[in-house]
Amino acid sequence: MIRDIQIDEASPIILLAVARSGSSLLRSLLTTHPEIRLLESTLIGKVIKTYPELRDTKKIPNENLMLQAKQTIIQAFNNASMEDPDMGILHKKCVTKWGFTVHQIENPMTLTLLNLGFPQAKWIHLVRDGRAVAASWMDNWALATGENTTPELPKAIQSWIRSVQNVENGPKHLRIKLEDLTSLKTRQIVFQQLMQHLDIEISPRQEAFLSQWPAINTARTGENLANRTFSAKQRSVFAKSSDLENALEFFGYNIFVDPEHL
Repeated sequence: MIRDIQIDEASPIILLAVARSGSSLLRSLLTTHPEIRLLESTLIGKVIKTYPELRDTKKIPNENLMLQAKQTIIQAFNNASMEDPDMGILHKKCVTKWGFTVHQIENPMTLTLLNLGFPQAKWIHLVRDGRAVAASWMDNWALATGENTTPELPKAIQSWIRSVQNVENGPKHLRIKLEDLTSLKTRQIVFQQLMQHLDIEISPRQEAFLSQWPAINTARTGENLANRTFSAKQRSVFAKSSDLENALEFFGYNIFVDPEHL
């Protein structure tokens, strides 16, 4: 259990990201701050399992159920272990900023309920090129989806498209591209903007981490992605999805996936 918690329960940090988009990386980077603690993405799934009525995609639950679900989230944070599955033992003297990660926002009602429960939340949308996300799903299907089914590239693509579009149409948020966060040239600027959004100063540990953290091989252009990441079959599937092309263009990604265009 965290030893000292002085949080504003009404104002969590809500990190939205499709699985395999780098949310564990960003959560770890935020949590290196001595006053910030974000819970892993399994939290919301556990809440929905406890209150299955929240699965209804067509209506708002009654006020009492909403309050119970909200208190369950807050209580889970207050009871959080000092051990983090991604980072090991956490060294926290006092936590003042709290939050959690939400993966796969294919149902916009998820955002509606979270916004009703936490109207003062600080929202972050972490985006990674949907082609890279879908390709990663194919290699980590059970981890990304929680399903022991046959991997399907079109299904992965559509999940990414629906999720990122729902977030963009949802509550006001700060958008971060993983490719910018992992770039040596842009990471400091991007992370500074993030911490300003959260109304907290970058800590010395975070500064050290940012300066010493080696470049991560997350290609920033469609050309690099096409040459380094995708098979010809994958590129063919990508090229057939106009929705994917539109979403990639919206987020500023190079949309070419066919080598003849490079």
